[in-house]
Amino acid sequence: MKPPEGFDEFWQKTLAELEKIPLDLTLTEQPEKETAAGKVYLAKFRAWEGRWAWAWLSEPKKDEKADAVVQCPAVSVYQPGVAQPASGGLAIFAAVHGGDITTYPAKSDFDYMNGGITDRETAMLRYSYTCLVRCHDIIRQHRLCNGTVHVRGSSQGGGLSFVLAGLRPVASVTANTVALMRIDWTVLGLTTWGPRVPAGADARQVAEVLRYFDPPCFAHRIHAPVKLYVGLFDFTGPVEGILTAINALPAGTACQMVVDPYGGHFTVNYAGRDAGNAPQVPRWLGTDAENKLNPN
Repeated sequence: MKPPEGFDEFWQKTLAELEKIPLDLTLTEQPEKETAAGKVYLAKFRAWEGRWAWAWLSEPKKDEKADAVVQCPAVSVYQPGVAQPASGGLAIFAAVHGGDITTYPAKSDFDYMNGGITDRETAMLRYSYTCLVRCHDIIRQHRLCNGTVHVRGSSQGGGLSFVLAGLRPVASVTANTVALMRIDWTVLGLTTWGPRVPAGADARQVAEVLRYFDPPCFAHRIHAPVKLYVGLFDFTGPVEGILTAINALPAGTACQMVVDPYGGHFTVNYAGRDAGNAPQVPRWLGTDAENKLNPN
């Protein structure tokens, strides 16, 4: 999949402008979530346009360097939900909806999925994606992080994992029942879940704007190994969109896929399928000119 014109420049500019915004990070301990293995904190910080953002940060009590994880959220103001007891791992659980996660469901003053999508400069998904970038930077700079950061996510979080891996260097990408891929298809009436065309807007123009935020357009920037869990009857995250992202990965980026041939988005079952030995996904190795329908 070829990204829209100026895609890389747009995101380079966005990240450069994000750097100028003070992080203003505060970490508030959540004592009721402490376990023998670790502690949990509410992270509050600033993202795009200086807007506040929130995440849960879990750290181990064991005082030694470790890998870290950014967990990307599924859709809705219910995600990532209330803080869970500390597992003992080093992880940050991102929110992208712009609401304070100490309130359940979180309350936001904008619709991150649909807000401003008639123009790439005003699309609120820009805020959401910079929340992920800031979560990556926070956990990577944590005193217990060894410099290695993995990204994971399910449903919308699977697509967001591609976004973060395209904006920051990560060690691996793991995406489960992946959604958010080809969000331009929804506004064109081809799929059922994703952004909607605003009243009075032209669907094709909105679809072109959304390509600046479509996870497959970030794929060419991903150099970490990718592992995907996919249900072939998932109509929330159609496999066709996921394949678009896979085919856009650099040739040197390893990609494995675990498949439930009868799985839907809410009925998927990967039990008995060996994730460790999942096959590498074959990808097109020819030229763009060769990748055309034969006119004969």
